[in-house]
Amino acid sequence: MSVTTPARPDLYMEGSNNCLKLAAIPDAPRIARRFARAVLKSWSMDALVPTAELVVSELATNAVRAVGIIEAYPQPTHAQIRRA
Repeated sequence: MSVTTPARPDLYMEGSNNCLKLAAIPDAPRIARRFARAVLKSWSMDALVPTAELVVSELATNAVRAVGIIEAYPQPTHAQIRRA
């Protein structure tokens, strides 16, 4: 399974380990929401999608605001989601 985005973040999804490396770019919250949705759906946890999208969007937005938007060739930040 993969999530395709225009910003092409590094994406790794396998079993219970899912990782998204995402730069501080304007599309980061949208990409993070799509990633969270894809992970939860792959785990058959569709009921959690709306809440997770809200939380992930807020966290990604705050991170982008704290770092500032990076222009060319950004260094990705690392986020990891593990199934408990």
